[in-house]
Formats: sequence, C-alpha cells, structure tokens
Amino acid sequence: MANTLEKIILGLVVVLIFGISSFLIGAQTSDDSVKVNAPQQSSSAISPENAKIIALSAVPGAITDFEYGVEGKIAVYEVEIESNGKKNEIIIDKNAGSIISIETEEDDDSDIVLSEIESRGIFITEEKARQIAIGAVGGSVLGISKEKEGGIILYEIEMQVNGEKAEVEINAENGEVIEIEWGDD
Repeated sequence: MANTLEKIILGLVVVLIFGISSFLIGAQTSDDSVKVNAPQQSSSAISPENAKIIALSAVPGAITDFEYGVEGKIAVYEVEIESNGKKNEIIIDKNAGSIISIETEEDDDSDIVLSEIESRGIFITEEKARQIAIGAVGGSVLGISKEKEGGIILYEIEMQVNGEKAEVEINAENGEVIEIEWGDD
C-alpha cells in the first residue's frame, strides 16, 4: 500500500511539474511584446531549474552533475542523474525544452588502465591532447584523465577559460575533439 501511495504521489508531482512548465511556457509565448530582432535563444530558452525538472521527470533519481554545452549547433543542458546505481545523462534542448537523448553509462565505460591504451595502439600523447584542448578553447589545463565512453578511448581535459570551467573530450586515437562542455561541475 505504501508503494502504491508513493506512485500516486510521484504521478501527481510529475503532472504538477508539467502543468506549471506548460503554463510558464504558454505565458512566455503569448507575450505580444517580443521584439523581432531579439535573439531567439535568450527569449525562449528554458531555465536551468526547468531543465532539471524535465530531466527528473524522465529519470527519477539524484542529480549529480549539471552543465550546459553545444551538441552540433544546438544549445543544450546536460543533466547527470544517478538512479539505481547507474549514471544517466539526459540531454535537453535549451530552447525547446525537449529531451534530445538519454544515455545510461554501463560499468565497462569507466576509467581505463594504461595497458588497454597501449594494446590498442593509441598514438596521441597526453601532452598532444593538452595542446589540442588549449587550441580548441584557450585557457589553462586543470586536469586530464583517460576514459572509455561508448567504446571510444578519450582524454577528458578540465579547463579554466576566463573564469569559467570547460571540459574538452578528445578521441585518444586520432586527436579529434568530440565534445566541449561549458559550466561548473
């Protein structure tokens, strides 16, 4: 019975959240004073708080990380949620408020050992990865780690750029910049 009550309460919370979000979005779009030359991102972007609500409605759990970044040419929020011992990354379109993707990290995509890198014939060095990251965003390197994500071995480089943190992911096999995330950890 307690489990049923929890489900009912959770359902009501989700409905309430969506109702409030819909009301707020409707209030924003019905404003006749929107300027034609105003940048679309600033007038229609959802708030970080609403992005967290959307993410939690898709994957209930505890938010462990929240950042903003760019996927292709789309401004996004990246919300990491721990649920049932697994990390889930929810990518949300910052302007539309829609979920672009939900990825669940498996245990085999965790930090890797140097022997695996050597056995796969990785040819860019940590120093080369640093240079690539500095070239991509400028600033200074705070830290670097090697990880395996989706079968690809990456260098994750934490950067400080003009007082803001950035994380640059570089393919360790070919030096390609995979992703740049901006925001606090």
